[in-house]
Amino acid sequence: MQIELSIWEETRKTVVFVTHSVDEAIFLSGRVAIMSAHPGTINEVIEVPFPYPRTEGDLKRDPVFADMRYDIWNKLLPGKTATV
Repeated sequence: MQIELSIWEETRKTVVFVTHSVDEAIFLSGRVAIMSAHPGTINEVIEVPFPYPRTEGDLKRDPVFADMRYDIWNKLLPGKTATV
């Protein structure tokens, strides 16, 4: 999906990515929508605070990234504590 990000950088058109990877969602997105399983509805939309362009290595070392990742996993797995 990172190739598609370069297309977005050129066109600035709205793009909807669907992924099961929390890291990829944070890295590629300006907002992350958390969906329920059944029925598939949007439970919450979280703003991603990192400016573009982003590098994956730098982003993953940022403590805000780690906190977002942990919080999103806990919202996806209610009643369980994420061990990510």
